[in-house]
Amino acid sequence: MTKLGTLGIFAHANAGKTTVTENFLYQASVIDSIGRVDNGNTVTDSLGVERERGITVQASYVTFKLGDKIVQLLDTPGHIDFSAEVERAVSVLDCAILVISGVDGVQPQTLAIWKLLKEKNLPTIIFINKLDRKGASISRTMDDIFRYLGKDVILVNRYNENTKKIDNIDIKNDLLDVLSRFDDDIINNFLSNNKVEQKDLQSSFIKNFRTGDVTPVTTGSALTSCGIKELMALLNLLMPSHSQQKEDDQFAGYIFSVKNIDNMWYSYVKVVKGEINKKQIIKLGDENIKLSRILVQDGTKQVVTDKIVEGQLAILPGIYIPIGTMIGNYKCEIPKLNYVHPLYNVVLKSEDSEELAKGLGILNMEDPYLNLKYDKITNEFSIDIIGDLQGEIIIRLLRDRFNVNAQIESSSIIYKETPIDVGYGKSGYKRCSNVAIKVMPLERGSGLVFKSEFSTDFLFAKYQKLIENKLMNVYSKYALKGWELTDAQISIVDGKCDNAGSESMHYNIAAPIAFFRALKEAKTKLLEPQMEFDLVCEKNALGEAMLECTKNPRSSVAFEYKNNDMVYIHGIAPLSFTRDLPKRLNKLLAGKFSFVQQEIGYIDTQDEIESRRITPYVSPANEKAFVFAQGGSLLPFDKDLDKKGGKPEHIRRNKSCNKQEYKSNGKPIIKKNDDIEEDRTL
Repeated sequence: MTKLGTLGIFAHANAGKTTVTENFLYQASVIDSIGRVDNGNTVTDSLGVERERGITVQASYVTFKLGDKIVQLLDTPGHIDFSAEVERAVSVLDCAILVISGVDGVQPQTLAIWKLLKEKNLPTIIFINKLDRKGASISRTMDDIFRYLGKDVILVNRYNENTKKIDNIDIKNDLLDVLSRFDDDIINNFLSNNKVEQKDLQSSFIKNFRTGDVTPVTTGSALTSCGIKELMALLNLLMPSHSQQKEDDQFAGYIFSVKNIDNMWYSYVKVVKGEINKKQIIKLGDENIKLSRILVQDGTKQVVTDKIVEGQLAILPGIYIPIGTMIGNYKCEIPKLNYVHPLYNVVLKSEDSEELAKGLGILNMEDPYLNLKYDKITNEFSIDIIGDLQGEIIIRLLRDRFNVNAQIESSSIIYKETPIDVGYGKSGYKRCSNVAIKVMPLERGSGLVFKSEFSTDFLFAKYQKLIENKLMNVYSKYALKGWELTDAQISIVDGKCDNAGSESMHYNIAAPIAFFRALKEAKTKLLEPQMEFDLVCEKNALGEAMLECTKNPRSSVAFEYKNNDMVYIHGIAPLSFTRDLPKRLNKLLAGKFSFVQQEIGYIDTQDEIESRRITPYVSPANEKAFVFAQGGSLLPFDKDLDKKGGKPEHIRRNKSCNKQEYKSNGKPIIKKNDDIEEDRTL
């Protein structure tokens, strides 16, 4: 019976990850020769920009046979700017290999990847690479691993500098020591018999590896193929896998990637449950879609298959399904994608705005984190990015894939907004459909919370659910200055509906207007990203580096000696300070350093700053114009806009229904059969 396993390979930049992948494919007879990144002839780096710059931008999918398993391998980007690809890969993996350079040791990007792998409890093998290079050291790298990645690691073999081969080492005592922290049976057997059977030790090793508790470390050099066979043997022993199941009418598949190639969409799916045959009807939300073809990867080629089974990766050609979507009739938990947080909002311009719109639209569908926006007044497009390198690559992709010459016009930190005080707002649509909204601040890090404080007897549950969906998923993305609202609670505190007259479209308009009125009363302030950064530099540059890293009064910095020659600096500071820190360090340290930063939350801005995000059509502060300009569902009401000012007609009338009066402390008093202010937009 064929077994399937999905493997991801990760590394910090220039650790040799892609060369490891080439070795796997060569050893499995998938390719005839091992490609070199320097030569631009590797299998998994297929984009022109990848081969030219020697970096991985998109995760690549290949397969090879290992023992009785078919390994589905995802080669992921090593640069933090492409962390979205890393996150999406992690969501479908059974196992991971983390490559660390034996010359550079644990780098800041290694820490970022390790954190994600541990959060997902993903079984991981560490491969210390480049041990044939001058300056490489197993012992120094292991010290790094123990210090920064944890103590639950086991060195299972050792690269011999003299013979250039791999030496086996006795790991029984080390293995027993580590496993005793997780396996009570192991330690009880040892205490009772003063020994543990080899088979029991191996069984415990496999079990605790697959739970993500124990991490083996193997060594070698991918460039010379030394240690690759040993790594593959260890992978074959430890890797979790899925056996092909009997027919199951319950099916679930998770979409983890989409690509547009030659104007055709390809949706990449991981089968989570059951199996599916070609030309079979599958559920996509409330819709049914028919599969015309199913493709799977066979080595480096795509082949047509009749069916796909649990654990298998596949490609659905000619169908676009958004990333993160679960398809099928079986209800299961959708993997959470919350690791990646874009840091900058950039405006792009091109002489050919139509082609720019087309290109950006496709890239945004491939990577929803781009969060594409268009302002038809200024004819500007904006996207969210993680760092400058990602911006450069997007410009290059626009040119290579869509023949669009574009440039970044401006760049801004992505701020968020939070209420300063409690605010109330109310609005109505015709006489029958009314709602009142309260907005209040919460503690930092609370996120966004929705609460209904009003009876469904007066405002039906279906309308309250609609209001929640609209405010939480659409309009909360734009507070008064255009930035996303956070650390706030949005509540329904009053409302009215009518069986005969109320419709969903009424609340599509009334609810967001009430929401923006509540925001205006509460007022908002800006929050900026707080960054955690890691810096590795030469020891003799410690003084200059520390001085530069502590120039901001809100920065917190600590350091420790990494080895005899290097020092590790860990710090926390606002993004407004760390944004240009690598450039400043580059001048001081002549490029001899490694730096990575990651957002860990939002804090109050230190100074009063004005920052307004590009928003569709009009400012959210212009409540009615903004609501009417949003979304296709509201476009039929454009005829009621004031053609000169772009504002909807607004008639205020007092009619008999539920009204809120407000105490001096801002809390509402609900009174029945009283008046409420109504906005008649038609």
